[in-house]
Amino acid sequence: MFRKFLPILILNFLVFGSLCAQQKIRLKGVVTDAQTGEGVAFAHVGSCDKPIGAVAGDDGKFDLSLSVLFRNDSLCVSSIGYKTVKFPINELLKEKDDLVLALSPNVTELDELVIHGSKISGRRVIRDAVKAIKKNFPKKPFVEKGYYRDYLKKDGEYVSLLEGAFIVEDPGFKKRIKKGKVYVEQIRYSEEYLKNYEKYVKDVENDSLRHLVYGISPFVDGNELASLLGNNPVRNHKSSLAFIGVLDSMWRKKSLEFEIDHYTYLGEDEVYVVKVSPTRAYQHVDVKGEFYIRVKDFAFVRMDFEFYVHKVFDKLRKWYEVSLEYQDVDGKMYLKYLSFINYFKLIVDNQYAELQQYREFFVNDVIPEGMYVPGSFSKEGLLDPEKPLFDQGFRNDPDFWKKYNNSILETPLVE
Repeated sequence: MFRKFLPILILNFLVFGSLCAQQKIRLKGVVTDAQTGEGVAFAHVGSCDKPIGAVAGDDGKFDLSLSVLFRNDSLCVSSIGYKTVKFPINELLKEKDDLVLALSPNVTELDELVIHGSKISGRRVIRDAVKAIKKNFPKKPFVEKGYYRDYLKKDGEYVSLLEGAFIVEDPGFKKRIKKGKVYVEQIRYSEEYLKNYEKYVKDVENDSLRHLVYGISPFVDGNELASLLGNNPVRNHKSSLAFIGVLDSMWRKKSLEFEIDHYTYLGEDEVYVVKVSPTRAYQHVDVKGEFYIRVKDFAFVRMDFEFYVHKVFDKLRKWYEVSLEYQDVDGKMYLKYLSFINYFKLIVDNQYAELQQYREFFVNDVIPEGMYVPGSFSKEGLLDPEKPLFDQGFRNDPDFWKKYNNSILETPLVE
């Protein structure tokens, strides 16, 4: 008798599990510094047991949707330099107001670092981190699912936004990122996006009616997400990038100084914080950077880098800024977020315009190497690498965004 009803019981169980997976719970709020009360930029909020979650914006705000199956699990909130905190999701769901999740700083000053009887230098840490890329990062194909946004600020105010949900199929660190594929789930943009794109971004250098006062136009011949991924110094460690050069050989440069400033923590792991600066004052260029290297295996976990240029009759100005962070999934490092900012100034319609073009990618979910089978996604969603994102022709479904994990702008442009 039991055997007769076993297939029906299995079917009911599978249907119930599928329905639960489709139902969502929502957690919204801000991650703050317990001492200052300020938002913790790019803090990670997600499942403690799986690489599923969201990255907070630069003001610490987050909006996270999870399957209802996670309601009895714990939510982990983490950021480099802070103690990781766990919260029971069931308890958080009882809160009626937006959540305020506080993190306590966890930083230790260094007197002197000695390893195997010899003092370790900042230059040596960077050298060993570069050499360890082969063992610390995935060699085989993997997938990073995430939220991309491309927004423009003019004179300190948001003027346009494009955002999308994407699936990045990476062939692994043995191959160039250009060999990978990107699939689109959704793309949408603000009403003024195309107008501002034409006015402030497209073909600035070739237009006699617009004058570039400083900086470089963020216009790319192709799609913007591909450009952002191509400017990741760790993923493209063998390539020369405009703002940093070649990461593989950076530690060899005598023109740069590498100093271990202090060490901090990522969860329970100690992390070196190595500051990078020119060894002497340059006439036209300056750089400021911090590399966060995990002590136990010399894995790159975070990088913040700024590039400045001094033009004749003008002061030193920032042209580029890049920030990125990696997360450990099953013993390999996968991207958590990547942010690239282009600073430039134009004369348009006989008026000055101070502009910042932001391109950011926040990873919500990872399918690690060994778990992903290439070709698993529909070709209908394949991104055309030769077209701008707004010209890809993908439909915007408003219902999709109600359950999607995306970082929040201080002044939303798309409802």
